[in-house]
Order: sequence, then structure tokens, then C-alpha cells
Amino acid sequence: MKIILFLIYLFVEVTVTLPVAWALGVFYTFLEILLSAVFGIAILFNTPFTIKDSFGKIIQNRLSAGVLPLAVTIRIFAAFLLILPGFFGDTTAVILLIWSMILLVGNKVRGNKTEDIIDVEIIEDKKMKELIIATRGSKLALWQSEYIKAKIEKRYPDIRVKLNIIKTKGDKILDTPLAKIGGKGLFTKELEEAMLGGEAHIAVHSLKDVPVVFPDGLKLGAVTKREDVRDAMLSEKYSNIKALPKGAVVGTTSLRRRMQLLHARPDLIIKSLRGNINTRIDKLKNGEFDAIILAVAGVKRLGLESETRYFSPMSIDFMIPAMGQAALGIEAVDELEILETICFLNDERAIIETKVERDFVEKLEGGCQVPIGVNAELNGNTLNISGVVGLPDGKELLHVKIETVKNAYKTAGLDLADTIIKKGAKEVLKRAEKMALETIFG
Repeated sequence: MKIILFLIYLFVEVTVTLPVAWALGVFYTFLEILLSAVFGIAILFNTPFTIKDSFGKIIQNRLSAGVLPLAVTIRIFAAFLLILPGFFGDTTAVILLIWSMILLVGNKVRGNKTEDIIDVEIIEDKKMKELIIATRGSKLALWQSEYIKAKIEKRYPDIRVKLNIIKTKGDKILDTPLAKIGGKGLFTKELEEAMLGGEAHIAVHSLKDVPVVFPDGLKLGAVTKREDVRDAMLSEKYSNIKALPKGAVVGTTSLRRRMQLLHARPDLIIKSLRGNINTRIDKLKNGEFDAIILAVAGVKRLGLESETRYFSPMSIDFMIPAMGQAALGIEAVDELEILETICFLNDERAIIETKVERDFVEKLEGGCQVPIGVNAELNGNTLNISGVVGLPDGKELLHVKIETVKNAYKTAGLDLADTIIKKGAKEVLKRAEKMALETIFG
């Protein structure tokens, strides 16, 4: 395609444009030579010279976005207009020539369509030779990091990608519920320290574990396409929540899951369940629980759907997920070269949905110490959002739901939070935190 376009362009330049420009005078000749050189190099090599370290990259963006061929077409049409005698032909030609250049170096292509995540140009020619991923050592964390590693290596064969396995506070303390440990970033802090200390460039997280505020020098560089966002019940004896007998023991440490389970089934006994996915399933099989609750995404990624007799995903109407559930969040050092390298991992739908969810939680000032559920689902131009807060014992629950349009995503999460705050959400969450620390995990 590039060769054909270049040959057509060269033919027009040599046979029409330059001879006519020479006949019209020095100004036209100079303009033609300048534009011919820029467009010719851009078409043939796609790696032109740099002006302020951005012009060459913009040329590459224009080609990949389909704008360069359009600019060349206008450029050639302008060349033919130079043949027309008189002021009209000359003026129109110059206007079209300028327009073609504006198209070429105009609005930049962004790394993704939501500037809240990352605002960089898409560049194919990378300077990075090595990229280090900070990761936890659990099977799921390693699967996620290896998945991102493989995608980067496929995209950039010349970049060596390495994993730096790090234990986090959340990995070390396995006998205490997360809400009781307290603090944000139980599974991210040590990875962030590694990035800030120069030991890694990016970290791959389950986005639901990522706090909404980042340390200086780090940012959310990419959000990947989501898996199934639902929670699931796993059991060796019972097919679903309704089938559980009175007094059945269900394992989960999540206050969000506890709240919604007990709201629907106050007769159940909820017990804390810590450890990686395999450890939790082993505890179920050993008879410590009648059922356990896990995220569908994690179970599927490890291929464990058949590990128990029953694997029953629950509807979102019954169990609203955590913010960002089923998406991977790529936290990165805030350097342009690193952000440019990973921006291709972004998924527009996931970015929109998770921004709404994270805005909702941020406005409520929530964390793992309080029960909050939120889910945004984008279908075409329609954005449906559900949110829930309540007490861990399930006796009090506030639920909100709105339907809006895609373009409203930047404020939709905040609007939903305002709605539930007016219903008393912040007061409920204060009581919920106290109940969790003093009664449930006390």
C-alpha cells in the first residue's frame, strides 16, 4: 500500500506539480519542494525527521489512523488546481495544501479514548529494550502477569520482558481478615515501592485491588478487557444459593459479599476465608465450608471451573461486584516511554465502566474496610450503573441504579454516589466500619 501510494504521489509530483510550481514562481516552487519532501518521506519510510520530538511520531500516527492517505489525496488535488489560471486556482490550491498539512500534523491520536487513564501517542518504534513487571507470587497473579508479558512480547518482539516477584502485606498475613488489617493497597504497596525504587516499570493488578489514588510518580497506565464480572458460589454439595440449607457455612472475607448474602439469606453463617484461589478451594473440599464465594474471572483464568462439583455464577442483581472486578489494571511509572509501550493494552469499554465504578467508590471514600458494591455496564450507547452499600450483617442496605448515555461516563459515577449519599450512605458506611472492626472481626 505504501509503495503504490508513493509511486502515484511521485508521478504527480514529477509530471505535474513541480513543473507547474516552477512556472508560477519561486514561492510555489519552495512550497512544493518542502511539502513533497515531507509527504514523500512519510509515505515511503513512515519514519520522518523529528521536530520537537513529536512531528515524526505524529506522521506515524497519521498513517496508522488513515489520515495520511486522506492528506495525500487532498495534496494531489491541490496540485492539479495549480494548473487553473488566475487567482481562484492559485488561492484554492494553497488553501488545500495548508489543509493537507493540518490533517497531517493536527489532532494527535491518543493512546486511548479516555484521558483519565493515559494521554499518549500510539507509537510503533520503541526505544525500550527491557521492561520489568512487578508481580505477586500467587498462581493468579503470575497468570495475569504472564498474560500481559506475552501480549507485550508479541507486540514488541525486541523488548525483553521480565517478572520481579514480590510478596505484599496481604500475602504475608493470611490468618486475619483484610478489613481488620486495615489500610489501602494491601496487595499493591510493595509493588509500588519496587517501581518507585527502579526495580520495575509496571505492575499487573486485579483492578479491584487497586486504590483509587496513586503515589506521586505512578499512574494507572492501562485497563484491559474485562472477563465475566460476576461472583460465583462453589460447592461440593449444593447447586446454588437457594439450595443451601439453613445454617450452612459460607466462606468469604469480603464485607461486600457478606452484606449481600446475609441480606438475601440471614439464616446463613458467614466465616472468613483467606488464601489464594487454590487454597480456598482446598478448604472447601476438606469440608471446612458448605460453599465459598469467589470471583468468576479468577476461577476462569486459572481454568478451575470444574474443580468443584458446583460452580454457580450469581446474577448481578443478586450480588453486585466490586469496583473494577474482572479487569486487569496496569500500574506504571509515570514516564512517557513506559506509558507509550503499554497503552495498546487498553480496552475502551473497560476503561469507561471501571472509571465510573472507581469514581463511585472514591466519592464515598470507601475501601476494603467497608461494604461497597458497584457495577457499570456499557451496551452500545447505554450505560447502566448499580451501586450498593450497607451494614455487614445485611440488616440495612441502600441500593441505587441509574441508566445514562456513554458520553456521560465522566460524571456518572459521581452522580450515582451523590444519589446514594443523599440516602444516608456515608452515615451507613461509618456504622458499617465500626461493626466490622468491633463485632465481626473483633
